[in-house]
Amino acid sequence: MNRKLLALGLIIISLSILLSCLAYVRFFSGGRGFAVGPVHNLSTGLNYTTIQEAIDDDNTLNGHILLVENGVYYEHVVLSKSLSLVGESAEGTIIDGNGTGIVVTVKANNVKISNVTIQRSGPAKSDPHEGGVYIERSNYTSISNCIVKDNYSGIQALYSENNTFAYNRVFSNRYAGFTLLSFTKNNTVVNNTIASNPNGIWCEYSSNNLIEDNTITHNSEHLMWLRKSNSSRISHNNFVGKSVVVLGSIDVWESEFEGNYWSEYNGTDADHDGIGDTPYTVDENNVDHYPLMGMFYSFNSSSGKQLNVISNSTVQGFAYFAANSTIRMEVSSASAIPSMGFCRVTILHDVLAPPYIVIVNDSVVFYSTLNETDSSSIIYFSYAHSTVEIVIASGLSSSSLQSFLAAAVLAFLCLFELLRGLMPEAPSVFAHSDLPLLYI
Repeated sequence: MNRKLLALGLIIISLSILLSCLAYVRFFSGGRGFAVGPVHNLSTGLNYTTIQEAIDDDNTLNGHILLVENGVYYEHVVLSKSLSLVGESAEGTIIDGNGTGIVVTVKANNVKISNVTIQRSGPAKSDPHEGGVYIERSNYTSISNCIVKDNYSGIQALYSENNTFAYNRVFSNRYAGFTLLSFTKNNTVVNNTIASNPNGIWCEYSSNNLIEDNTITHNSEHLMWLRKSNSSRISHNNFVGKSVVVLGSIDVWESEFEGNYWSEYNGTDADHDGIGDTPYTVDENNVDHYPLMGMFYSFNSSSGKQLNVISNSTVQGFAYFAANSTIRMEVSSASAIPSMGFCRVTILHDVLAPPYIVIVNDSVVFYSTLNETDSSSIIYFSYAHSTVEIVIASGLSSSSLQSFLAAAVLAFLCLFELLRGLMPEAPSVFAHSDLPLLYI
């Protein structure tokens, strides 16, 4: 009898497991049997073997999200619908043009591409638009957290508006990292690393763009080329290497009294605020009035708010701890020249409220407040150039500290009187007229 019950129990358990597995397979195959593909439409549950198959399917509609697993996809993707194309990881999800054509073409509005590598376009011998990403007459496109490399042009946009390119690594392309042409305007290019291309950013007839918080370094011909491209705001960028060329353009090169970092700038900082004492001149119509004396870094706190650091040290290991309102970071220098390092830090008050305590390698250092508003503070401090750990924490104001000390002294006197009541022979501290008065 026991054996029969045991056998029945095993059968029930086995059937339950089998049914669960079938349900799992059905969900991830989108009802297509056991043919599970690496490209998933999260909005329908359907799966596909290629990215283009997923896009072209009639069941894929505007607003749907396509998740692409890690792997190499030898495709030329055409996004003709307003979709979100999301890779499993930027390093692991690779769209490879195999050395021909345009790798990704955007032909719809409101397209979002993120977490993918886009590489190996054609050489642009027969088609000048061959590159990693080509956007034409498409608005509100977003490309973020992508790697774009080994193409003719990295990301190219024509006749397009209100697009956002953020947190991308664009490098080793054969013509330019970004190309904004032919009345492309109102675009946002922020927090990108653009390196080792002949040209970093190439703009012609492209105006009213925001180009901010980018590191543009070691591009062999031009860091930036601007021709007939007006009214863009260009600030908080790190221009490392050869200079910027401007032809027939007038743009704004600073934001709220902070400009850009220029490796070619040789000015001084006599007032120790992290801003050069003399302007950096791009040409007679384009002047950065507030060149940065160190590179610009922008970090996100756990609350999603940004904290900006300007420093002549390399800033790394940044961390924000909301539990005890503390910022920690490590800074280092590859050489002893200059002998002193500095940090100019912009702190939002809802992240870390003033006043502050600044600690460098376990020693409290003096800081100066350069500017303070209701919402933020800019502080400046210096240190001997080496590898150091910096901690910035909220501290007590001088008035709060005085009140705290006064309350502590009063509490001590009251405790003394209480003890005196238990020991009648002890004199009262309040009975001596020669004791100094305590003002609170």
